[in-house]
Amino acid sequence: MSDRHSARRIVAWMLAALSLGSTAAAQTPDPPTQATGLAFVSVFGTAFEKGDVSGRPRGLAGGATMANGAGVGARWGTDGSLDYWSIGFLQVMPSIRGAKTLQPTAAVALGRATRGDDDATCLEVGGGVDVFLAGPIGLGVDLRYVHGLTDLGAEKLRQRYVSFALLWRF
Repeated sequence: MSDRHSARRIVAWMLAALSLGSTAAAQTPDPPTQATGLAFVSVFGTAFEKGDVSGRPRGLAGGATMANGAGVGARWGTDGSLDYWSIGFLQVMPSIRGAKTLQPTAAVALGRATRGDDDATCLEVGGGVDVFLAGPIGLGVDLRYVHGLTDLGAEKLRQRYVSFALLWRF
């Protein structure tokens, strides 16, 4: 796949993620008076990778949003040989504190990947859905695309993964 084709894909992913967030925000131009900001932590992992469980991407994530759903998110993950962290813009559909909710999410972040002595700067684009059915405890599913902006050793990092998370909001 050419670099030009990859760049077009990144732009398409970014536009899709941002449009999901702006669509969610457009649905509630004035947040309901009961809407609240969101702070959360999660533990995530992937289920569809082949091979040993210790080689599957897994990690921690957290974030905070204002009542309108805009905020910041951070992630740290590893697959045993590659460590990755990112921080960036997060958009979450606003919700009412303590309510059962289905919250679409979108994220665009800059990250850093390291493998041994090699490291690379990356762009991360993603989105998903968080479901809170039991008060502060919820489940999430998230699709992420990580694209290396610089080389990681002799390769450009290009990863796609689906992760599942156990969420706790407060």
